[in-house]
Amino acid sequence: MSDRTIRILAALGGAVLVLLVIGWLDSAVVAGIDRTAGANFDPMPAAVASSLGDLAIAAGALSIVLLARRAVDAWVGIAYAIGGAFLAFLFPVTWFLTAANGNSPALLTGPIADLLDQIWTNTEQGPLNSVPILGAVMFLVGLYTIGAVIRIRRASAPPVTVSPLEAQPSSR
Repeated sequence: MSDRTIRILAALGGAVLVLLVIGWLDSAVVAGIDRTAGANFDPMPAAVASSLGDLAIAAGALSIVLLARRAVDAWVGIAYAIGGAFLAFLFPVTWFLTAANGNSPALLTGPIADLLDQIWTNTEQGPLNSVPILGAVMFLVGLYTIGAVIRIRRASAPPVTVSPLEAQPSSR
């Protein structure tokens, strides 16, 4: 396997791993500490868990940025942009497409609506909102990576040669 392939797989797999770990910390650990703190009427553990969770989200965001920066590949940028947009906008998309509004029925029903609802329920229910935040980071990093790849390709393209007659200004 080439070094480039390893960097691409590390960027894609690392982003998934970061999302899974930070999402679990948010929806299971911090949420559990919040529930316990509410039952005991002691806000200190919840405050510390929230602050440490914020640090974990920041570390996850930096990890995603560094993984994409190391890969600098168009496919990584596209995957990050699509996956990040999906995670960042999952809540409004789920409510817009799967909920009935007034007298109008839901736009999506059946297995697709159930899948969107399950993804939203299982990933975005933490008190820190970590998965949508990391999704927004992935989206922006994906757009930046696509732009960087385009800039690199333009810079490495051979220069356009101009004949001496074309280079001289006209004397009109």
